[in-house]
Amino acid sequence: MFSALRTQIGMSAEQERERERLAREQAEQQAKKAEQEHESERIAREQAEQQIARFIAQPRKLGIDPDEHS
Repeated sequence: MFSALRTQIGMSAEQERERERLAREQAEQQAKKAEQEHESERIAREQAEQQIARFIAQPRKLGIDPDEHS
């Protein structure tokens, strides 16, 4: 009887460690996903800023000063 109880306690502790390990892995994966999303947003923002800068520079390339025509 004590043997079965010790085995059961040991399995419960092992199962708890496994649950904790899985929870840690899931948290790490969520953190990586959030970091990737943040990086994607940063890249998209930089690309948008570059497009705006190119659009603003375009009239000057044509010899038009946008400040004179506003």
